[in-house]
Amino acid sequence: MWSYDWARERSGRGRWTRLHGRLTVSEGQVEARLVDGVPLAALSFEETYRHLARIVDDLDAPDISLERSLALYELGDALAQHAESLLNSAELRIRRIETLERGSSSQGRAANANAESDRTPN
Repeated sequence: MWSYDWARERSGRGRWTRLHGRLTVSEGQVEARLVDGVPLAALSFEETYRHLARIVDDLDAPDISLERSLALYELGDALAQHAESLLNSAELRIRRIETLERGSSSQGRAANANAESDRTPN
């Protein structure tokens, strides 16, 4: 098991942002805690994306050590998996809504057809 603590401040778009975290790797499992100890799983998609963007910036630095590169790569991989999970959940929600809408639309058409046939004189 090994841990990697890191902190970074960055000025971007007129704002200062802070990125602090701990990456723990044990038996191939990655546990990442970011920003004041918030677990990776609690991050929103937008927060995850921002962290990934910062990691990419850090990995592009010419003076980054191999150890830091590997730790950031593993953290980036964990963040990417979390983002993919969030996107999959969102896609599932959209599909459920579409299924409900199709069901409602079919029922509405059937009800309209029944109402129309009731109004038609025989």
